[in-house]
Amino acid sequence: MNSASNQSSADIAQPGQIHSENQFDDKAFVETVLWQRLATSTNPEEFYLSWLELQAGQINGCHVGLVLAETDAEKTYAPVAIWPNESSAGEALIDVAKECLEDGEAIVVDLEIEYSQRYPVRPGSTGLAFPLIISDQTACVVALEVLQTDPEELPRIMRQLQWGVSWLEAFYLRYQASEDESTIDRLVTALYLTSAASRESSCKEATTYLVAELATRLDCERVSCGFIDGRRMKVESLSHSGQFGRQMNLVNSIGKAMEEAAQQNSVINYPDATGSGRITHQHQNLAMLQNGGAILTVPLVAEGRNIGAITLERSIAESFDEDTAQLCETVGTIIGPILAEKKKNDRWIFTKIKDSTATQLARLIGPRYIGRKLFVASTVIAIASLYYAKGDFNIVADMVLEGAERRAVVTPYDGFVSVSNKRVGDTVKTGDTLAALDDTDLRLDLVEVISTKAQAQSQYDEAVATYDRAKAKVFKAKVEQSEANERLINEKLKRTTLQSPLDGIIVKGDLSQSLGAAVNRGEVLFEISSLFKYRVNFRVDERDIDHVKPGQNAKILLSALPSKEIEVTVDSITPLTSAADGRNFFRVDASLSDQEGNLRPGMEGVAKIRVAERRYVWIWTRELFNWVKLWLWRWTD
Repeated sequence: MNSASNQSSADIAQPGQIHSENQFDDKAFVETVLWQRLATSTNPEEFYLSWLELQAGQINGCHVGLVLAETDAEKTYAPVAIWPNESSAGEALIDVAKECLEDGEAIVVDLEIEYSQRYPVRPGSTGLAFPLIISDQTACVVALEVLQTDPEELPRIMRQLQWGVSWLEAFYLRYQASEDESTIDRLVTALYLTSAASRESSCKEATTYLVAELATRLDCERVSCGFIDGRRMKVESLSHSGQFGRQMNLVNSIGKAMEEAAQQNSVINYPDATGSGRITHQHQNLAMLQNGGAILTVPLVAEGRNIGAITLERSIAESFDEDTAQLCETVGTIIGPILAEKKKNDRWIFTKIKDSTATQLARLIGPRYIGRKLFVASTVIAIASLYYAKGDFNIVADMVLEGAERRAVVTPYDGFVSVSNKRVGDTVKTGDTLAALDDTDLRLDLVEVISTKAQAQSQYDEAVATYDRAKAKVFKAKVEQSEANERLINEKLKRTTLQSPLDGIIVKGDLSQSLGAAVNRGEVLFEISSLFKYRVNFRVDERDIDHVKPGQNAKILLSALPSKEIEVTVDSITPLTSAADGRNFFRVDASLSDQEGNLRPGMEGVAKIRVAERRYVWIWTRELFNWVKLWLWRWTD
């Protein structure tokens, strides 16, 4: 705002002053200019000053006015517009504005009474302040110093101030909408570039696309993208890749400019028109190689650290505008983690393993990660303890309890079952009747044999009496044959009753449902096992049989008696295998050290054969190592 306009409006605002016709014409002209600025201004400071001049001109006795608003640079509240000039705002009025900002409500203060002891104030001056609050946030504060002696005039002035603030609210909302639209456009462009680059399969392809697209969209002579490699910045892609290999000096200068921005961790816009104080020596050298021009370097950040930078160059010796700088900074912020991830994925597998190992070692040795350090330490201690700790090495196998003696009761001749006294599970003693066969046919055969014998004996006696020796020999043979048949039948009659051959328990045979059924000679009808003498049969996996030797001690735990361990001793290893569950098993026989009264043949359980004392690590890993050895031997020469 020029000083003539300020002075004109200031003269208009003075009460009690005599105005000529020309002065009123000047006032109308000034107000017209101010209203035009108010309608067309896009700069907040210019709008605030124009509004403040109009507002002060409509309030009688207004001597000084100011607008306290948030500054974009420092994000703090400070005077952005002062009327009639920047040096006229007293410290007392600024304190009134700050008090209104803190309280968030309008205030009226007698400056002479409240602040005369601290600041120089005009006699009879009153301070008025009114806040503009939008969405629970104070946008700005308007403060006026009024030379007014009539207290009844103050409410009118405050009402006029409240009505006038609505212009500020309209501008604030319009300006905010414009800023939001600009931000949205910038984000849409950044997201488009990021999305398109992220679809590329490798980091090289993504950066090549990115620099070419930025060069086209932002009208740049050249766009470069580089990454930190060790302590140096290595240029990855140029928008003019055809000249990449032939301009090494230019590439080195671009890399140094990127390093300069990365070391300062900030965007560098050269030439620096804002006076930010950033070091731009390398950017100046790069511009000299191109006979002057503008350079913008934006760092790429991922996981809180700089990983590279993007450098944009133009031949025009004017710095990039704020919108372009913000767009590039947004692109760098969004695409940085994506490029970092792609660069990690592009590494060789051995490089990934090396870097991952180095990272984990750094975390393990360096600061923080206390939980990880404790876990690794405890794991190492546990492994070391288990490696040197020893315990019993046992072979685990399934087992079956068998009787030490087992007898079979078979059919002595072909016949029929007539009586069944016992069945499976019954306890018997030696000589107990188990079953009986029908002897009817045998007795009939016996009568026939006796009759034949008597007839042959009579004929024999007659031949002897007549001294017929030839006949006597024939009849003598018939008598002897009949006697043999008689003895055979009598023996069979004795065997019609099937008796137990020993004290024990019947483990097989039940003829109670087969009375009258035919049985053949040699058919097993009963199996009896001794009741108080047992042996144990182990099924040992062929992979463990080498560790089993006769004389080793073992323990068995029966399914029927899970609360009691029984000591046994290995007697022999049968050199025959049986297949089950896809494996081969050897039969190992063992004897019980103590005979238990509640054991029964056929009981099953689990056995543990104690081999020796070995290290726990060997015990737990032996099967795996044996499998690996066998696999390697199979596939190696």
